[in-house]
Amino acid sequence: MKRFIYLIVALLIVGSVSAQSRSFDEMKKQQQSRFSKFKADKQAELEAFRKQQNERYAQFMEESWQRFHAHPAILPKKEKRVKPVIYQEPEPVVEPTPVVEPVDTTPAPAPVVEPTPIVEPEPVIEPVDTTPAPAPVVEPTPAPQPKEEPKVEPKPAPQPKVEEKPILVKKEVIKVPKPAPAPEPLAPVEPKEEIPYTKTAITFYGTKVAVGFPTNETFKLAGLSEKQLAKAWTQLSSEAYDVTLNNALAMREKLALCDWGYIEMLQAVSEKKYGKSNEAVFMQAFLLSQSGYKIRMATDDDKLYMLIATQQNMFSLPFFVIDNTKFYALNCQSQELSICKAKFDKEKVISLQLRKEQKLATEYTEPRKLTSKYGVVAQVAVNKNMINFFDKYPSAYIGNDATTRWAVYANTPLEKSIRETLYPTIKKAVTGLSERDAVNKILNF
Repeated sequence: MKRFIYLIVALLIVGSVSAQSRSFDEMKKQQQSRFSKFKADKQAELEAFRKQQNERYAQFMEESWQRFHAHPAILPKKEKRVKPVIYQEPEPVVEPTPVVEPVDTTPAPAPVVEPTPIVEPEPVIEPVDTTPAPAPVVEPTPAPQPKEEPKVEPKPAPQPKVEEKPILVKKEVIKVPKPAPAPEPLAPVEPKEEIPYTKTAITFYGTKVAVGFPTNETFKLAGLSEKQLAKAWTQLSSEAYDVTLNNALAMREKLALCDWGYIEMLQAVSEKKYGKSNEAVFMQAFLLSQSGYKIRMATDDDKLYMLIATQQNMFSLPFFVIDNTKFYALNCQSQELSICKAKFDKEKVISLQLRKEQKLATEYTEPRKLTSKYGVVAQVAVNKNMINFFDKYPSAYIGNDATTRWAVYANTPLEKSIRETLYPTIKKAVTGLSERDAVNKILNF
């Protein structure tokens, strides 16, 4: 009887657990279904917003054009080239080998002893002194000397007291603005899986980059009139080119590209796809604007240009002032352009400061031995791709102070491989030193 009761209880428990398990699975599926529906609705809402913004932009492109004259480029002050000091290892001092004279072992001859002759002493005769005795010396009586009066030194005139005040040196500290977060697209872009695409691959500073373009789409500008450019913008805003924007943003994230690196990458991809053409410039400008950057397009007869607004002031590039904002023309020498003033609401200026280390492929140079006169020695190898990247990096300054052109470089994150090699060496060299001595040692490295 007890076994029967136990069996019934066990069956009831198993049935209850099974029912609870089915209930949990059903609840989980319901939650997942609700979340998927919420996500799809939200994505549809964002896509509708992005479509609306692009339609409005295309409409403005048909009418918001104006002629602007260029301001001359500001050139950096030419600095005297300083040759690097190459450390020479001191040659070891070789002590001369002492010359050992040969020792003569021939025995010396015995000395010859001569007999000493005997000499008889002669008698000594004492001389007689015939000089008369000297007269006695009488000392003269000294004449009386006048009494010397004590000298009275004149008292110096009282000097006015001068209050010593410390010299105040005004320390001018240049505040380097922190780079703003990378701009974000108008809305998250999710390409449709049913739209076929083909990858366009390039090598960007030694790094493999690939961006998809729709297979069944052909992008070709019919001309550079306002209506023709607006029509081209509408074409690129369609779902077919979502994969292009999605892949471009993914590469920016993967390589941790700064704003200028992203501009260069989009230029390289666009020119690989369309050659050095107006279509390449238009595609680059479209992708940058959809990524959240503040750009403008301009024309000069039969050529299309892209203008960018930057957080810093750029050297060596002509610029145009549009709505109190400087826009720099890339790859342009024209002194007058017709510029489209259409804009997006949340567009952001381009920062020339690096937010983080660029993740370019590594190709290291041969290690170099760096030696200072204070005895700090380090072996350092540098990534060639980063050298080439910074070799083409634009020079800029902060605010109205042209001497801050080096601040952008000075605030650039150091490459990880260099930090791991250099920092321990310097830390060891300055351990135990005062702050002043440590700074001097680092500055002379």
